[in-house]
Amino acid sequence: MQHVFINGEVAQKIWRHFGIPLGINTQQSTFSPKSIIVCWKLPTGGNYQLNIDGSFKSANVNVGIGGILRNEEGNMVLGFSVPIQCASNIEAEAMAAKYGINLCIQKNYSRFMLEVDSTVLVQMINDNKSLNYYLNWIMEDIKEKKIQANIKVEHCFREANRVADYLAKNAAGSQNFTLYDSYQQLPVGAKGLFQLDKSQMPSIRIKYDKASFFVS
Repeated sequence: MQHVFINGEVAQKIWRHFGIPLGINTQQSTFSPKSIIVCWKLPTGGNYQLNIDGSFKSANVNVGIGGILRNEEGNMVLGFSVPIQCASNIEAEAMAAKYGINLCIQKNYSRFMLEVDSTVLVQMINDNKSLNYYLNWIMEDIKEKKIQANIKVEHCFREANRVADYLAKNAAGSQNFTLYDSYQQLPVGAKGLFQLDKSQMPSIRIKYDKASFFVS
């Protein structure tokens, strides 16, 4: 589509005709794809890693959270797939983090890396801030648990968060509350994604730069 409306011959003539008098330079407009190799990272140093995600479509309808805790060999320790009610995507993500952290601590896993594919949530947790009033109670609980336990928080791309994403969507779709204690208990779809992660199978993330129009 960008070829037709931006880089096509007719489109370029139109842009030159109307853009140059306005000082708009279209020669710098590009849609150059960038590829990144993404792979789920094994935890190191005897630590554990918790990946979480939320699945949100509309307020209090088909909302779910999911997560999985793995050791440094990539083996599953525990997982969850839980339907919830909330009002926004970021609230679903925050509730997934809260639930996962509390579950790990209850099971006596208090030293782990929390990986989230939401940069907003990562910043909120690391800065101990909340975006709005409805998130305050969630963020306060996470803050308290971070003090009690040795928890670090990092961002990951969604391609490295596929198991948690599957479990969250599974909860949203089925509305079934499930805790997993072993790999054998996982849904079939999650098992396949789990094996891809454990074998360190990479994914290719493609990102397109938006057209760059600027006034010269």
